[in-house]
Amino acid sequence: YYAITSGSTGVPKYVPVTEEDMMVHLHGIHSVVRDILRVYYPQATEDDLFGKIFYVGEFAKTRLPSGQMCGIRSGSLYQWLEEIGGFDTTPYCVPKEVLFPTDLEDLTYVKLRFALAQPDIRLIHSVFLHRVVSLMDYLRENWELILSDIARGDVDERIPLAPHWKEKVRQ
Repeated sequence: YYAITSGSTGVPKYVPVTEEDMMVHLHGIHSVVRDILRVYYPQATEDDLFGKIFYVGEFAKTRLPSGQMCGIRSGSLYQWLEEIGGFDTTPYCVPKEVLFPTDLEDLTYVKLRFALAQPDIRLIHSVFLHRVVSLMDYLRENWELILSDIARGDVDERIPLAPHWKEKVRQ
């Protein structure tokens, strides 16, 4: 995997991320929160602890011309796990296609439509707090439109989404 830098000092750079690094990330960072909760609440089931997860970002499947996976560092673990068949998307409140979009597009509306349909969301996950704040701002500014769309089972024409996303939300 190649993590792409932001380019804040010029042209974005590609930083190699090894399989060993992915394993450290998986076992030393990703799993630690779940393990701590399991120790603190030993009798709780997985559903009791976590329910559905509302992940604010996405793990866009991006690749270099050579076919090598690349993208932002915060999404590398999930892309790698998906690549090797080790990422279970069932705890997430959105479909796999929303977590792993093939095209980069603002999916805030789509994520909120799926999240609002879930009665048991227990966790909002984001690598960066500002993404959660932006999502909540979007919800605050558009809640009437979103609820109207949910009630009608449709997507307002003012929402700039590709047709396949509009169809996905309508299902």
